[in-house]
Amino acid sequence: MNFQQILESLGILVSGVLFYSYTYNWFPPGHPQRQRWWTAVLGLSFGGLAIAMMITRIEIAPGVFIDARLVPVALIGLFEGWKIGLLAGLVGAAFRVSLGEPGMWAAMAGLALMGLGAGLVNRWAGGADQVGPRHAFAVTIIALAITSSGLAALGTEGMSAFSRVWISYLLMLVAGIAFLAKLFHDVVIEHQLAAQQQRFRAILDEAGDAIRIVDAETLVIVECNRADCEITGRPREEMIGRNSRDFWLGDADERTRREAAMAEARATGVARTLGAPLQTASGHTLIVDSTRCIVHYQGRRYEIIIYRDAGERLKAEAAMREATELRSVNLLAQAASHEINNPLAVIVGYLQLLNDRAEAGSQEARWLGMSIEASARIKDAVARLRRIVRVESTRPFGSTPAILDTEKSSQPADE
Repeated sequence: MNFQQILESLGILVSGVLFYSYTYNWFPPGHPQRQRWWTAVLGLSFGGLAIAMMITRIEIAPGVFIDARLVPVALIGLFEGWKIGLLAGLVGAAFRVSLGEPGMWAAMAGLALMGLGAGLVNRWAGGADQVGPRHAFAVTIIALAITSSGLAALGTEGMSAFSRVWISYLLMLVAGIAFLAKLFHDVVIEHQLAAQQQRFRAILDEAGDAIRIVDAETLVIVECNRADCEITGRPREEMIGRNSRDFWLGDADERTRREAAMAEARATGVARTLGAPLQTASGHTLIVDSTRCIVHYQGRRYEIIIYRDAGERLKAEAAMREATELRSVNLLAQAASHEINNPLAVIVGYLQLLNDRAEAGSQEARWLGMSIEASARIKDAVARLRRIVRVESTRPFGSTPAILDTEKSSQPADE
């Protein structure tokens, strides 16, 4: 057996695996031209590999040759279906027809049937990612059956030749299909994982909140999204692989608070923190709200931290507090004005009657005038209570605490 020829054939087949891997990058799943060009490129390419296998024959005994023409067709049909497998088989069959020689039609039919048979096994498996050893073994048996049938079509001479080469041929098919099928399967899984990772990153980056994924045991950052980078001001490359403690504030109380949140997440699965400081790359400190949750994946624990700038929440809470205060003040002011207005109207009326009867210029008239002026000021103060639109207080003075400034509180904000 010529081992150099075996290595040459194996090298050609391995180059097919490499080409198959590269074409995933040319026509990734979802590419608008994938269905048409994928079929054409792979069918023609692996048909070309079948031709190369016919040219690069393996001498197993003096004057006795075999070739692995069915292997490329079997592999591409097994992983990409009957259409591509049939196209590859027809390309190889066209070359075989051009050679002529006895057994031409049997060889031509065998290549086409190999593509169809491998495609049927692909359908049985449920797709390229589901192909396993039993499917590769089934394709190997089909290839051996096609070879034996083709030689049987030549009559006694063909069967005699098959009896001499079938063991070598079986070993070649097992080595070619079974071994390379594992490589093909690895290529499929690798590219599927890459596609899933791209989708995961795209979804992660579209999230409005910052998301950071940390190894729960080592606290090493394994992933972060665009919002995390924008809030912290650090590029993704700077954060991935770093210990999350490297970005904590140096304040001992704050570090203790974070450690407590981590411990709570590990104990209960989820921990929420409100109003925690976060230092950006520029040194600016932001106040953020965060949620931590622990997930288990492939035997490891990961901590997913989702956080956002707390500014909007704090503004909303301040507005809510102000609205609550204003409502309380308004209710009190309306009640006070109602309770004061009724007796005040009676008092002012009696004062006015007394003032009308008092002797002009007398001491009583002066006192009554001062009382009427004070009543008017009380009336104005009560009117302001009804017009309160916001809460403004005076400054505390000495032992006097801050009180409601009714004059400022009753004026519109733009005054």
